[in-house]
Amino acid sequence: MAFSNIFSHIYNDSDSETFDNKIIILKKVKSLRQLRAEKELVKLCYKEAIIERFTLKGIQKYIASKTKIWIEWSCLEQLKKTEEQENRE
Repeated sequence: MAFSNIFSHIYNDSDSETFDNKIIILKKVKSLRQLRAEKELVKLCYKEAIIERFTLKGIQKYIASKTKIWIEWSCLEQLKKTEEQENRE
């Protein structure tokens, strides 16, 4: 069976912030629009990471460790703006 449509990558990191040195990534996203069922889970992980006071890089790694989804910087900025908007409301 071919798994050509599934992206699998192991992210190695030497300066992790409470994560294992290896994070398995099954999907990379550049926009929140690319997420369907996982969107709320990613938002929840983002909020958890904010509470834990992670840096932006740490937030990216935290989300990846919990969801196996790598959030690119553009998507991370969208998450940040969405969270700020919700806080204002």
